[in-house]
Amino acid sequence: MSIQSGLELNQAIKRSLLGKYSLYAFQIISMVLLARLFAPGDFGYVAIVQVFITLMVLISSTSIVPALVYLDDVSVSQRNGLMSLSLLMGLLLATLSFFAFPLVCLWIGMKDMPYAALFIAVTVFFVCLTTSPLASLQRGSKFILIARAEIYAETASLLMCMLLFYFSYGFYALLFKVCSPFVFRFIFYYQMSAHTEVGRPALGRDLAVFKTIVSFVKFQFLFNLVNFFSRNLDTIIVAKFFGLSVTAFYDKSYQVMRYPLQLFTFAITPALQPTLTKHKANVSFVASEFLRVLRPLAYLGLFVSIVFYNGSGALVYLLFGPGWEAVEPILTVFSVSIPLQMVLSSTGAIYQSFGQSRLQFYCGLFSVVTTFMAIAVGAYYEDILLLCLLIVCSFVINYLFCFFVMYRFVFQTRPSYAFYKVCFLIMLPFVMYSVEPMFPLSKADYLTSILLLLQSALLSLVLCVAVFAGQYAFDFLYPNSDKEVL
Repeated sequence: MSIQSGLELNQAIKRSLLGKYSLYAFQIISMVLLARLFAPGDFGYVAIVQVFITLMVLISSTSIVPALVYLDDVSVSQRNGLMSLSLLMGLLLATLSFFAFPLVCLWIGMKDMPYAALFIAVTVFFVCLTTSPLASLQRGSKFILIARAEIYAETASLLMCMLLFYFSYGFYALLFKVCSPFVFRFIFYYQMSAHTEVGRPALGRDLAVFKTIVSFVKFQFLFNLVNFFSRNLDTIIVAKFFGLSVTAFYDKSYQVMRYPLQLFTFAITPALQPTLTKHKANVSFVASEFLRVLRPLAYLGLFVSIVFYNGSGALVYLLFGPGWEAVEPILTVFSVSIPLQMVLSSTGAIYQSFGQSRLQFYCGLFSVVTTFMAIAVGAYYEDILLLCLLIVCSFVINYLFCFFVMYRFVFQTRPSYAFYKVCFLIMLPFVMYSVEPMFPLSKADYLTSILLLLQSALLSLVLCVAVFAGQYAFDFLYPNSDKEVL
């Protein structure tokens, strides 16, 4: 059973990776184009809009979707009942967003652009409607179809954005690019969900289905709420105390830092939950499979972290072009946390697989407290780099707490030596911060940037191979170390 289950997990991960990589490649191309068309101030305003949309995605999509995947059996009436709940939630949250966004703009001190609140309200409504068809696709591991729908949506929104920019709509073209993909995704998800085991959802009267999932959803909802503040409170505070231009630089650096997470962890996690949920009765199997996934993630994160740290200037110039140099020092600080975040972000699948949304909520609440303290100190001293460094320190604290809770209350065992080897890998980039980046961008042109980035990648590859060889030698000398529990 273990071999077959492991192969099943590998196939699910491969499908998820293939689908997500196609989407992320398109999104990177889109980001490169838009960064050369719009000013940093426009991106700063849009970053605040994205905070609102992200909140609604977390509240709606990541509460109902994992719950539907977690259920052993889903009837037609339950499926349609969830669709009706999504509709009601969409109406409520869209109305709330419409009236709340101008108040946030007033608090931050930025100008409330006409029609921006309407854009957000429409987007939020379709974000909520998307949850049921998306859950049907994820439950059936239809990751290729999901990626196809998302690529279609991104393509349509980018083309419309370019058309609006051509007709001199300026900022609203960028706002349309941020909001419209969610509308297009609903259309494509809904059509493609007919090819799933659960089927295409419709409006139904079985609202009592909420009672079936409420025990799972309530803590999942609370976790998503606190996770939102943990992940997005920094953007709001930066906009309040540092201005929209600095917010744009901060948001772009954070976005670049999170791309490796999206390319690897966020692509793997949707495949982990439905596969591991089938074996939640076998805790030792889930723990071993999870560790088997973590080690490659840690190595990939280590490689990317070294590349980003030493070649941040070249990377920023290639992605955004001239005028975005202020992103480089912020990205340098964030880069050391990439392996840690890649490993930490995968833990949600474990909590959801075992139905431990309560523990996940406690971890999220702890993360909010530590992150808020870090942001508050950085804002008090009005130093954006100090703020970033303190946020990275909060990531380390959250990592230690989250895995302590997982091993103590979910796996109910002590970590094996294999886990500590993963910890060793993710802490290595912090050693880099004691030295200056080895490949600073001395000349702003594309050829120089490409060469510097290649040099940084070569250095990273050599260091990763050396670390791998060292761990391999240790495993050879002490072959039973992975079986020992410390």
